[in-house]
Amino acid sequence: MSDTKWKNEAKGFSEHVHLGNFSLDENRNYCDDHRNRKFFVDPGLWPKFDLLPGHSEYVDRNRGDDDDGVDVKSLDVLLRWMRDHQDDLQRRKILEIQADGSKRLALDFVTRRGALHDLFKSAHLNDRTEYLVTFFKGTYYLEQLELPGRHDNPNDPDGTQVYSGKKFAQYCTSGECARLVAYPAEDRAGENGAKPDTTQPINDNLSYEAVMAARCGDFKLMFAVEVHAESKDNREIPSTYRGLHHLNYVNIRTTRDFNALTELQQSKAFFRKKLFQFWSQNHIAGIPRVILGWRDDERHVITRAETYKTEDIPSFPLCSWKPGKYYAAIQTLLTEITRLVTNDDDPGYVNNFVCLTVCLVYDLSICFVVHHLVLERVESAPYPELAAKLCNRTFKIKRHADGHHRIVTDWFIKDVLNIK
Repeated sequence: MSDTKWKNEAKGFSEHVHLGNFSLDENRNYCDDHRNRKFFVDPGLWPKFDLLPGHSEYVDRNRGDDDDGVDVKSLDVLLRWMRDHQDDLQRRKILEIQADGSKRLALDFVTRRGALHDLFKSAHLNDRTEYLVTFFKGTYYLEQLELPGRHDNPNDPDGTQVYSGKKFAQYCTSGECARLVAYPAEDRAGENGAKPDTTQPINDNLSYEAVMAARCGDFKLMFAVEVHAESKDNREIPSTYRGLHHLNYVNIRTTRDFNALTELQQSKAFFRKKLFQFWSQNHIAGIPRVILGWRDDERHVITRAETYKTEDIPSFPLCSWKPGKYYAAIQTLLTEITRLVTNDDDPGYVNNFVCLTVCLVYDLSICFVVHHLVLERVESAPYPELAAKLCNRTFKIKRHADGHHRIVTDWFIKDVLNIK
């Protein structure tokens, strides 16, 4: 996606390369296969999907909370994929062999899309976010933390809104590849017979992930991102274009339907928050389209469906935000991490970054030192003033003892980096 519309501003995410895929099973365990791969089936413009069937059987995602209610968005599954695909990484010159036989990553950061997204939106939303980071052999391994209550929604006490999004995605996907044609709700099957199976209970622990490489300014990144669906089978793409397979991906979302003429606050929130979220998530991952289902939350149905091109969203008249501000914000924060975290060659060195509290953990053989980086929430203010404060936030450092968490594990150092 081109950034020429915003020339003379900081450049955003670019040079996306699709590296591979893996699945996560019902226990969120890594599987080096495509078992959870889904293909997009066009819902049509006016689908009228019933969003309640199967709600009682829905299995919500296991967040893996510890005793403190903190969920570590671990890099373990991505590191396992790297272990299993070293030849691919060497062929793309991402994993380089050194003179002494050891290997190093030609990357600045290894992380997940969610961690990058929280950094990206730090200039837009006054949220608290946390990260863990280890700096080893020239690469920063960045994990995300989620604090208790992050996914709580007081407007959705029974979880029907969350489930509605998952159910809409089920209506729009199939485990088999279908031609991109819109079908009536009663017979939505592709020419090869592929159609959605909406009778299966939804287990949100199951997911299909893509491994991407990209640039953000001067930084080279690798990250994992969850894939909702793709529009055609990979076998239809010439082998020379396999690095662009992400251009087939679609992001499937829902939002509450509203009357733009009478519900002005809802309309404003949609353009300022919802569309920003859809655009920013897709821009980071290089996904070109969003499929949006509009919900009637009283009748629990999808009333209509629309497709948005990611690159077009910032140009919508009511989208008052400008991409360049967020490009600059994430590059500033990534640069600050590289400035603050300078200890290398110790895989136990962990940094915990919190948007209200960001921590760093330093692991020596006999002790642990935690550097606590703080990115303070700013005081409420009228939006123009608040926006300026958000853009100027920087990490502050505190210290305390900790050190129970490892990011770069012994097996990764031995099996991938070939350091004995």
